[in-house]
Amino acid sequence: MFQDRKKVETGIFLALLVSGMFMASLPLFGAGSELSEEALAVVCRNDVKKLQQALRDRGHYRGKVDGIIGLRTRASIRTFQ
Repeated sequence: MFQDRKKVETGIFLALLVSGMFMASLPLFGAGSELSEEALAVVCRNDVKKLQQALRDRGHYRGKVDGIIGLRTRASIRTFQ
């Protein structure tokens, strides 16, 4: 049962990681698009906050959960991987 829970948590974490990386790599949309740059930034920042919190919960991140992918966040991701 513990292993099943661990697999689910790892799957959720990896989904957050991939979605955060995907959102960060999207090109900026023009003024006529449905998503504004501000809306995209909010979505991306929220995903990064979730990622940072998940890393913190697992003991890999000790910085502030601020939604910014900085050096500490990148190092924590590498440590987790």
